[in-house]
Amino acid sequence: TDLVNGSNHISRSYVNRRVREVLDDLFEGKLTYREKGNYVILRDAPLTNNHEIVLEGYVINQTSGDKVAYASVYDTTSFASAISDEYGHYSLRLSTKNDIWLSARKVGFQDTIFEWTGEQPNVMNISIRPTVIPQPDARELPENTPVSLDTTHRKLKFFKPSMEQKVNLMNIRNKLQRKVQFSVVPGVGTNGKLSGSTTVDYSVNLLAGFNGGVRVFEMAGIGNIDWDSVSYLQMAGVFNAVGGPQRGVQLAGLTNLNDATFKGVQMAGFTNVVRKHLTGVQLAGFSNYAHSANGAQLAGFTNIQLDSSDVLQMSGFLNYGKRNNRGAQLAGFANVQGRTYSGVQLAGFTNYVGDSSKFIQLSGFSNVAGRNAKGIQLAGFLNVARKNSHVTQASGFINVAGKLKGAQLGVFNFNDSIDGVAIGFLTFSRKGLHQLEIAGDEVFPANLSLRTGTHHFYNVIGAGYHFGSSASQVWRATYGIGTSVRLGERHRLFFDLQSSMMATNTQIFENQGLHRFLMTYQFAIFPKVAVSLGPSFNVLVSNDHSDLPSELQNLAPYNLNHSATSNSVKAWIGGQLAIRLF
Repeated sequence: TDLVNGSNHISRSYVNRRVREVLDDLFEGKLTYREKGNYVILRDAPLTNNHEIVLEGYVINQTSGDKVAYASVYDTTSFASAISDEYGHYSLRLSTKNDIWLSARKVGFQDTIFEWTGEQPNVMNISIRPTVIPQPDARELPENTPVSLDTTHRKLKFFKPSMEQKVNLMNIRNKLQRKVQFSVVPGVGTNGKLSGSTTVDYSVNLLAGFNGGVRVFEMAGIGNIDWDSVSYLQMAGVFNAVGGPQRGVQLAGLTNLNDATFKGVQMAGFTNVVRKHLTGVQLAGFSNYAHSANGAQLAGFTNIQLDSSDVLQMSGFLNYGKRNNRGAQLAGFANVQGRTYSGVQLAGFTNYVGDSSKFIQLSGFSNVAGRNAKGIQLAGFLNVARKNSHVTQASGFINVAGKLKGAQLGVFNFNDSIDGVAIGFLTFSRKGLHQLEIAGDEVFPANLSLRTGTHHFYNVIGAGYHFGSSASQVWRATYGIGTSVRLGERHRLFFDLQSSMMATNTQIFENQGLHRFLMTYQFAIFPKVAVSLGPSFNVLVSNDHSDLPSELQNLAPYNLNHSATSNSVKAWIGGQLAIRLF
């Protein structure tokens, strides 16, 4: 009873008021309250030092009289802050001053500024007026509910604010402004719980800091976290995480994370991430990611970008672009471009482009291009181009194409059709030349061969038989190349270079070869049947003539060569008559 002035008689009437509110009004904040069973125990308010006061009360809807939960209340000078609880009650610890200007903000309500003087009670209710346009209610912010918190409803995916920080970010739409801030960890610093709602020029964080934004410079021993934009220079021992647009230089020992656009240079020991557009350069020990980019990505392992970009990508392993890109991709293992691409791909193993691209592809193993591609493919093993391509392919082994305008150079060439030339050991064009020939000549009266490729360039694979007794039978296996010229609707002229290896029934003779140049005129009797006739110039070469059996020594019908080497090199003019089916 000593806590209450017995001579102070008051008469009040309360209807539908909270017990705390009634007690605050009766005792003007000089007492504290605690529940115990069915009782409310009154105690003397703890003494504060000469430099502190505790101001408390309720935030009230001026129109309806309802309590307003999750409103932000703060001192505009010291940035001491509090939020009202679920019942609308707030408690704010302040440094004593003659005049303290407080601000109350709540999404959906008008910003309110009011003055508190030391002569007033430490209990103050705050009335705020609702706006006309309905706004999201901060009471939708229980601890485990994800929400959008900025004027653009941004979510900083790399950082989860505390409940009080969430409320302040929701309520304080126009960022508070300060010149400098210093913090130890997020929320413990010169801007207190309002740090995430404050934009500063300079930010120094002993371990880590959380700001609304930085205009000039920021550094931290471990990490910098910024809800909105950052400019010029940001440095951290481990990480930087920025929710808004950023420009300048961003340096981190481990990772740089940007949730919006970035203009400048990102450098990190492990990874750089820009979730929207990058204009500038990313350098990382492991990986770089940008949704879209104009500039360069340089990484020890991989670079990734997903949308329309003009970018140079260089990595130790993989470069990936999803669509509509221009530039160059250089990778130790693979370059992958999902859709259109204009530029150069250079990879140790493989390159891939998806669709409608103009490129130069160079790889140690394979290149793959989608339809409507234009460019050059150079690969150690395999090139592939889908239909409607205008491509030159050169590989160490296989070239494959659909409908192709261009050229193929490889051991094996395959295409659907080609407007150009395919040169290799064996070429197959589905809509090209496929010709089966049954022929006889002056040495081998029975020959069967296949021409495959195109009329510009084709391969010849065949076999021939020289009749004789069982002891003098001679076989030959033939390979050749050739081209043909159209003379008319049914008339065509063929030019072949062929080489044959000889064998008897018991032995293959690798030291003897028959080489000939064959020119034949072809006349098409029917659409799929033709006859051909023409002369040949033949050269029979034997490395060791003395070891040949007599049937091979006497294979040439006569010899135009009268030199001392006539036994090793024999030449003559012959001819061939054939029926061709195609």
